[in-house]
Amino acid sequence: MVLAVASAAGRDAEPPPPEAVRLGTVPAWPLWVEAGRGATAAVLSADGTLNWLDGTTPSEASIRISRSLAGEQLTACGAALLVVDERGSLRRLPRAPDLPVVSAVGPLVSRYHKPACAPDGGVLAIDQLGAVLLLSRELEPRARAEVSALPDAELVLVELGELAAVAVLSEPTQRYRHGTLGDEVEAAALTLLRLPDLVPLATYRPGVPAVIEERRVTPWRNEQSAGLHLTVSDERGGARLVSLVWDGRDLLPLAEGESLGGSQRWLHLIGARDRWAYAVHQPRDAGPLVRYRLPTSSVSAALAAPVGAAREPLPTLTAASFELGLSSHVDGERLLDRAALVGALPGGADLLLVPRRDQHTLVWIRCDSRTCRELGEVTLPAALSTNLASSPPDGPAEAMVLADRAGTVWRLPLPLPLADEATREVGR
Repeated sequence: MVLAVASAAGRDAEPPPPEAVRLGTVPAWPLWVEAGRGATAAVLSADGTLNWLDGTTPSEASIRISRSLAGEQLTACGAALLVVDERGSLRRLPRAPDLPVVSAVGPLVSRYHKPACAPDGGVLAIDQLGAVLLLSRELEPRARAEVSALPDAELVLVELGELAAVAVLSEPTQRYRHGTLGDEVEAAALTLLRLPDLVPLATYRPGVPAVIEERRVTPWRNEQSAGLHLTVSDERGGARLVSLVWDGRDLLPLAEGESLGGSQRWLHLIGARDRWAYAVHQPRDAGPLVRYRLPTSSVSAALAAPVGAAREPLPTLTAASFELGLSSHVDGERLLDRAALVGALPGGADLLLVPRRDQHTLVWIRCDSRTCRELGEVTLPAALSTNLASSPPDGPAEAMVLADRAGTVWRLPLPLPLADEATREVGR
């Protein structure tokens, strides 16, 4: 039985969230879901099977892509899905069995990384030697950049004004051995590559002894400025949020949050929109949801500083903390998508979906300029085991799709409609 419970009945104007809808069941432990149109979903399971569900029967169609655990994530590019098989080959498959996508097998790639979709329909990937590859739609080589990428990095597209780039964490190091993301290898640098030729644009290094304790960057954009958020950690202070800004030539340190105050303390950055960034501190201990605010004055000061000028100490990011009993990440796993910044609500508030510590209950959260509060929660019969995928995949979300440890795939309708792009309040 699936329960939907309003956490503040009688006080909030919003109705309780609708109940979850069961889309189907897959036979093995699900690792990753990608939503299709309507009630369809593609599910990658730990036995190396890709299953397609249409919401009408327990299991519609499947294909064995591996004899055991393959890559742990899918990447959706339009009507296609990208996945790494047991040999380490990058493979392209249809997002649904009836879509006109020709399957293809590409080069050997890093096993646990997450590819990205290039703006022109191509594919970005990391090979087994740490180079970033630009491939055609048919997975044929086009360009290559030797950057020594983190083996399990997630490639992220970044828009820098009229410039398109891909950001990748690079220069693997073991100088800070925490292991919260599945191993003791972290990144010593962030590399930004221009698209489509993969020419290096900028490199950011937090400096010894710090590392970037992440698998990906989180882009932000506000008015005419753009940049990236990172989780930076060291043995003495633990993790802190660091924000960078693009000045047209380089990535400049902009501001940073306070350190969590001790070794092995980590923060999980969920997402960013406009001036806000959302993170859960110490997610393994159900720490607080923290909302960071990017001050406009810091952006102006960074962009006005002379080339090469040092800004130490950096301005401090404004932060507000909310004790909501959330746990957005399971310690020791690579999956960073158990929680989601779903989008903007009418009036400019943000909607988040984050699990509680037991991973059975997911909480809808509304964050406006003053506070973050619960709208309600949905309890699953088995613990969450996958990412939260937006549905539909090609427009404003109407629901989130996920799967639990029992193999059941669920569709969670949003408790409130998202705002149209034209009516969103920007730069709160």
